[in-house]
Amino acid sequence: MKNLNLFWPRASFVVFSTALFFCKFAFAEIKIVAGKKSALDTMTLESAKDLYLGRKLGGDGLRGLKPLDRLDSANNTRSRFYKTLMGWSVARTKAHWSQLVFTGKGDAPQSVASLQELVKRLQDDEMAIGFIAGEEDSADLKVLLKINE
Repeated sequence: MKNLNLFWPRASFVVFSTALFFCKFAFAEIKIVAGKKSALDTMTLESAKDLYLGRKLGGDGLRGLKPLDRLDSANNTRSRFYKTLMGWSVARTKAHWSQLVFTGKGDAPQSVASLQELVKRLQDDEMAIGFIAGEEDSADLKVLLKINE
C-alpha cells in the first residue's frame, strides 16, 4: 500500500505534463505579419493564399505587396506555413514558383535567412509581408492574420 501512495502522484504528474505538452501543439498557429509602418491592418486567408501563389491582388491595399519567404528551419516554420496555408509541401511550393518564374507569369517571394532578417526587412519596407510561428515574438510587427494549424 505504501508503494501505491508514492506511485499515483508521480503518475498523475507524468500524465498532466504529457497533456500540457500536446496541448501546445494542438493550438499552434502561424502568423502573417507586416512592419508597424504598413498600411494594412488585416488580411484574409484567401488574400494570403493568392499572394503566396503568385496571383495578382487587386484592391484593399493589397496591390504591390511583396511576400517574403523564410529559409531558416529551426522550428520548421516554413514547412508548417505552406502546409497550413495551402496544404503543400515546401518542394511542391518551390515547383509552383519555378513554373511561374519560367513562364514569366510571376516572381518567387524574396528569401530571408532568419527571423531577425525578416523583422528588419518588414520594418524597412511597408509593402513587405512575411510569416512567423505563433510562438515567435511579434512585438515589433503587425499581425495581419493568425492561421491555426
